[in-house]
Amino acid sequence: MDINLKESKYTWYNKPRNNFITRERLDRVLVNWKWLHIHQNVSLKDAPTISSDHCALILETQPRDQIKREFRFEAFWTEHEECEKVIRRSWQQDDRNRNCWNQFIRKRSRCKRDLIEWSRRKFKRADKEIEKKEEK
Repeated sequence: MDINLKESKYTWYNKPRNNFITRERLDRVLVNWKWLHIHQNVSLKDAPTISSDHCALILETQPRDQIKREFRFEAFWTEHEECEKVIRRSWQQDDRNRNCWNQFIRKRSRCKRDLIEWSRRKFKRADKEIEKKEEK
């Protein structure tokens, strides 16, 4: 049985030829029913391609204690002058780690966290503001 890939449909990308990119799902995780019965909360995610044309696959077998909301970059953030500063500040912090992959993961996580915190402070409850303006 093939485990479904959560975030993307593709695990391989070719180099563009004539401005055309081929995308395929070449890499898979196969399990049997017995294994799946033991690991019922399994999830499969792909990591970004960095030095290969294949995405690394991350198989998580441990159940999540708390359902974590996926990070979403809000387009309206870019209209605010502080957005770029928040991203630059969090991305430019030194990780003192020579492993490029770990450094990327830390920078990305820190950037997400900083954007979420900044958004909460700056926009408070944007959904409520939108609701009020729609009523007006």
